[in-house]
Amino acid sequence: MKKIINLFLIFFHFSSLIVFGKGLGKIESIEGFYAYKSGCFFSHSSSPKNFLNFKKNEGFLVVNVFSQEDDSELDALILIGKEKFFIEDGNKKIKLKEGRYKIKLLSDDMEPYEDSVKISKDSNTVKIFQLKPIGKKVELKGKILDFENSKPLSFYFDATNRKNYYECDYDSLKGIFRITGFVGLCTLHIYPHRGYLPLVREINLTEDCDTFPNIYILKDNGTITKNLNSLKFKNNSSIIEKSSFEELDRVVQILKDYPSLKIKIHSFTDDSGKATENLKLSEKRCETVREYFLEKGIEEERISIKGFGETMNLFDNETKENRLKNRRTEITFY
Repeated sequence: MKKIINLFLIFFHFSSLIVFGKGLGKIESIEGFYAYKSGCFFSHSSSPKNFLNFKKNEGFLVVNVFSQEDDSELDALILIGKEKFFIEDGNKKIKLKEGRYKIKLLSDDMEPYEDSVKISKDSNTVKIFQLKPIGKKVELKGKILDFENSKPLSFYFDATNRKNYYECDYDSLKGIFRITGFVGLCTLHIYPHRGYLPLVREINLTEDCDTFPNIYILKDNGTITKNLNSLKFKNNSSIIEKSSFEELDRVVQILKDYPSLKIKIHSFTDDSGKATENLKLSEKRCETVREYFLEKGIEEERISIKGFGETMNLFDNETKENRLKNRRTEITFY
């Protein structure tokens, strides 16, 4: 008789919930039946025993985060599925439903760490993470200049890689940029003001180098011709003077920065000596410059050459200064 009375009381209790729950809005889901906004509860698999079990299948993840370098406790962000939890002073206790989770830990100046964890009902799962420092922070500075006249450019830039965040600062009026970040490779994105081509350059931050070679930007006007004033050859020869390598390397870097560009190399002489010999000399000088670019990794199909000898002098050859100006090598990007 007692069993019959108890079953009746249980049935009456949950019948009341069904009736009075209606119109109350959203009611939390309870194991063994479902709760809807309408307030109606129903489950074919429910039993009186399940209805009375309100305890969810949950456990705890206890996280401890330390630096691998000095065992100091770290603040961190832990991603568990789609949820985020902030860890202060190296430890946190997180309630989770039982199951297996993928987790990811992020902490300033540390390499990201990924793992998986299994949470069991009514138990504490303790995980100790020792994160590896990314590396030493360094500062690198450099200048961004117009290729044709070496004047500072106005620009915006950022620096990124897969793991690290870089602090970027720049003085657009002086063309100076600074990058602060961890040792290693990063990608520099330069966005000059209107009229110039944007540039993407991979650079290497090292502990022993705080100054980066000047970065030269091309104007966005289709064809650019420049006289290589610093390019010098030995007298009556096609041998390049060592002092000229810096300017040639600048041209090489432009060709690497803008891989779709091609280049024409034109060489000229003054009118000293025979015209036929001057023509041959200008052609040999073009060939020498082309060989220099090829040795630096520039594709042969991107380079064309032509020697003009004394046929296109810009000035009369009456003075030493004018003859020097007529002996020149020009490049054209297109």
